[in-house]
Order: sequence, then structure tokens, then C-alpha cells
Amino acid sequence: MELAVNVPAADWYRNSTHNDLEYWGPDYPPLTMMHSWAIGKVAQWVEPDLVELHTSRGLETESSKLFMRWSVIVSDLIFWMPAVLYFVCTFFEHKSPQYQMSVFFAIVNNPGLLLIDHGHFQFNGVSLGLALGALTAILNDRHLLGSVLFVLSVCFKQMALYYAPAFFFYLLSHAVLRHPGGLVAKARRLAEIGGVVLLTFFVCFAPFLRDGETGAFAPVTGVSRVLHRVFPVARGLFEDKVANFWCTSNLIIKWRKIWSNALLFKMSTGLTLLALAPSCMHLLLRPSKRAFRLALCSCAFSFFLFSFQVHEKTILLPLLPSLTFVGAQPQPIALLSAVATFSMYPLLLRDGLVHAYVVLQLSQFWMFASLASDAQRGARISFCGGALRARMSTLVSLSVLGMFAMHAFHALTPAFPRLPHLQTVVITSSSAVFFGIAWLVTIMLQWSTDSKRKQT
Repeated sequence: MELAVNVPAADWYRNSTHNDLEYWGPDYPPLTMMHSWAIGKVAQWVEPDLVELHTSRGLETESSKLFMRWSVIVSDLIFWMPAVLYFVCTFFEHKSPQYQMSVFFAIVNNPGLLLIDHGHFQFNGVSLGLALGALTAILNDRHLLGSVLFVLSVCFKQMALYYAPAFFFYLLSHAVLRHPGGLVAKARRLAEIGGVVLLTFFVCFAPFLRDGETGAFAPVTGVSRVLHRVFPVARGLFEDKVANFWCTSNLIIKWRKIWSNALLFKMSTGLTLLALAPSCMHLLLRPSKRAFRLALCSCAFSFFLFSFQVHEKTILLPLLPSLTFVGAQPQPIALLSAVATFSMYPLLLRDGLVHAYVVLQLSQFWMFASLASDAQRGARISFCGGALRARMSTLVSLSVLGMFAMHAFHALTPAFPRLPHLQTVVITSSSAVFFGIAWLVTIMLQWSTDSKRKQT
């Protein structure tokens, strides 16, 4: 916010006297900075010390924290909650108002999102709200609106690109294979979607098409500065203990000691593309609204598990489309949500959010339990065209006991001199195994989806 309100927009991503990129330069896309500008303007009136150039660095007063917390709440009220309401009212329009409210609160009360956004002031709810709005628009066959909302989500947080393959192949398939009319009509539809996407990107990046230092029209220079900050490849394969493939397998194979950063980037890119292929292929050949939601889950899992420079909080990306199945499968979705939050526990512990973590985890289990009581006991899960009646309540109970045991191990055992991070690694590695299984399950479910059957 300090930079957004005191430095011209063209200089937000350029190192200068008033913008030390090495200290804490912006590493999010343009809409995040525009959002920070709006909040900063309010701060200049309510909490001016928070946005004073240079002197506000490191400021942590109770009033500044209260202002930031309220900024997250207001942002959620504008972007996140209306998007959830839009989805619920659209997808569950024939359900009772009481049931709709149960689903609404089960999705809104996302412990991981609440803890990260209100503990770190990250505003992920804005990007996820835009992405959920895009998903709902696509389910309503409003493809142009969905395209605009998705680009806005990407331009707010680059992590929304986790959904890009699913959006791309679903819209491509509909435009080419499902759109009525001949070749000209199909080409016109593709051009409409492509034009809307390019125009939205142009509007978001317009402030950076001129060089902030010379004022000359330099779109390549301006956009490249933004992309360099938004995609910090130089940071390496991973920075912290993340519940994904690279961090977990690093216990056995010391990737960063064996191969260069450049080669690891290529390896992770190739592995991510390979992981994306099954879902994208199915979505291109057999598109359906159910397959689209499952592809969003599997694509996001593919990026989280195998891509380069993954943060703990990006598990929120595969969790969001999974939550759209909460009405049909409350128990497995409750378990996925719990494990997603559990995987971030070491990060939350460092920030003193343990009490909030416990309360929110318990409250969401209670909300999901109320939904499960309305559904059949024992979730019905389809694998490759067959139906498997799973005893989800038993699986959830055993998983909760396992998480409780790992929490106890983390809290009660002292750090081992030779393995100082053992307790943390136990949590992240077990979570990574769970996410790997969830990724495979979503692919299997997608491939067992019949594009002609009624979507749920």
C-alpha cells in the first residue's frame, strides 16, 4: 500500500529511489496493486502512518492490524461472499433456502482461506471469488463473462493460472466441437472469446505500457518488468516445507544439490505438463460441466504437486473447485478441506494462529456434518464407470485421529538435533501423499464422467 499510493503506477515494478524492490517489492499482478491503492487511499484518511513512504516499513501497531483486518473483511464482503452466493443460488436453485444457506456457510467457512487471509492479510478471497464467479458463469453458459472474470482473477493473483488449462480446453472444445454452425461460426466464437481475454489483459496492464522513467511507449519493457516480479524463477524449486512432490521427495533425492535451478525449472515444467495431460485431453474430447469442475481440481492439484516455486497457501486452489461438490459429497470434501488446512499448520504455528486453527477446523466439521445428515450415509463415488460405496465416516474418523496424533507428536516431542525439522516434515509429507491420492481420484472421476448424463 505504501508504494501504491506514493509511487506512480508505471513505477510500481521498477526499482527506484522510492521503490526498493530488494526490500519488499511487489510480486503480484497489477490488480493486486490497484486493490492496494484503493485500500491505501482509505488508510491515508483513517490510518495515515500505515502508508507513509519509507517510515511505514515494519509498522505493526494494534490500530494498523485492525485496519488491515477490516480491509480483508470488506474485500471478502465485496468479492468472495457474493461469488459463493452466486454459485449456491445458481447450482442449488431448486433446493430449499435452508439447504442453500448450509452450503453457503460450509464454503465460506473455509479454515485455510480465513486463516491465511485474516492472519497474513493476503486477500486471496478476492482472486478466489473472481475465479468462482468465472466458474459459475461458465456453468451458466455465459462463456464471455466467465472469460473476463477468470482473467481478472489471474491479474489479481498469478496462482489462478492453476485453473488456466481447464478453462482453455473447456472453452476451446465448446467453441470448436459443440458450438452450432459451420466453420465460420466456430471461428467467430473463438475470436469473441480470444478478443475478450486479450482486451481484459490489455486494460489491466495498460498503466505499464509506458516506461515510468522516460515516459516513452515501451510495452515490452513495462510488461516484462511485471512478469519478472510476478514469476520469481530465481527463488528456486521451493523455499519452505510444502506438501508437494518436490519438497517431499527431497528427503531422499537432494534435487537442488544435484541439478541447477534452470534444469529443475525445465524438469518441473515437463512433469507438470505430463500431470495435466489426462484431464485436459478428456475435457477437450468429452466436455461436460461436471468434467470441467473435476478438471479444475485435477489441474490445480497438478500445479500444486509438481510445478516450480509452490507456496503452502496454494493448496487453496484445488480446494476451491472441490468445495463445489460439497452438496453431493460432504464427507470427502470435509476431509480434503481439513487436510488442506492441516498441511499449512507449521506456517500457522509460526504466526500464532493455533487457537484460531482449532476453532475453525472444528466449526467446519460441524457444518459439513449438518450437510452430511441430509445426504446418504456413506458417500457414493464413481470410479471408471462403476459405483463404489465407501464408508467415508470411518475414513474421516481415522484421518482425524491420524492428524491428531501428528499434532501431538509435533507439540510434545523436542526437536531432534540431527533431524530438527522432523515434526514438520511428518505433517507436510503425509499431507503430500494425501494430495497425490486426491489428484489421482479426481482424474479417475473425470474420466468416468459421461458427458451426456445429468450433471451434479
